[in-house]
Amino acid sequence: MGPPGGGRNTITGRFSRHCNIISIDSFSDETMQKIFTSIVDWHFSKGFEASFQRVGRLLVQGTMQIYKKACEQFLPTPQKSHYLFNLRDFSRVVRGILLVPQTNLKEERKLYRLWIHEIYRVFYDRLIDDNDRQTFYSMVKEVMNELLKQDINKLLEHLIPADAPPPRQLRDEHVRF
Repeated sequence: MGPPGGGRNTITGRFSRHCNIISIDSFSDETMQKIFTSIVDWHFSKGFEASFQRVGRLLVQGTMQIYKKACEQFLPTPQKSHYLFNLRDFSRVVRGILLVPQTNLKEERKLYRLWIHEIYRVFYDRLIDDNDRQTFYSMVKEVMNELLKQDINKLLEHLIPADAPPPRQLRDEHVRF
């Protein structure tokens, strides 16, 4: 409950005595990591190769980094009031990855590409400013290089148009479409 103003009113003690007020602190990074790593490990233990469990753990860490950076970088303003990110967004990324059956996922490369797709679907689709979109692309590129040890240019080179002028570099608009 915030201070009065902007459509908010104070809640009187007479009213609040009839309500149960419950408050939950946000989870620590370690707790979120443990929860989602357990879920991903369980999924990738059902018929997938052992390497997918390792990649799944890395993708949870990568999702955590993107989530934290998005919360810090993209703050809500009156024009961007929908720039609110919470645990539900984190879980949507993981849930999207878990929807793929083992029959459709035989190489790690496809799992990385799926993760990029899910990150873009959950976080990027909310962004309305080109500067924010470019910042997000840089964030994903950084996480891919530093944490996941994957070159996003090689991973998504099939998205670069054949008639692109040299040097053929992956750009934000290639990933979007």
